[in-house]
Amino acid sequence: MPTPLTDTARHLRTGWTVAGPLLSGAATGITATVAGLPPVDAALIAVLGAGLGVSAVGYLRGRADRVATDERAQVHDSRARSLSWTVTSTGLTAMWAWEFARHGVSAAQPYLALLLLAQASYAAALMWHRSRN
Repeated sequence: MPTPLTDTARHLRTGWTVAGPLLSGAATGITATVAGLPPVDAALIAVLGAGLGVSAVGYLRGRADRVATDERAQVHDSRARSLSWTVTSTGLTAMWAWEFARHGVSAAQPYLALLLLAQASYAAALMWHRSRN
């Protein structure tokens, strides 16, 4: 039977898991707004801050250390990385198409360069992993 102290510690840990990313996102969003960035940019920076908060909380709670030893954590990490790569590449493709359609080739070049970097890094990582196995 859990003691009240362990229940309190568990609730406190869960509270910081939720509050850490929220506070980080709010702080970066407020900083971006005070710096004079447009609202869309401030919102994107706030989301980035929340993502950094999630990473920090995961590291502090020991999630980063489990990836080295726990097979289940390795599978989750691999799936999360694959999903994030897919979302990032899809977003870059959409942003490239939007800029190309609206403003022409010169405005779309940075997105194309990032998209090519993402594709090249994926191909290089795939070849490296296949050579190791």
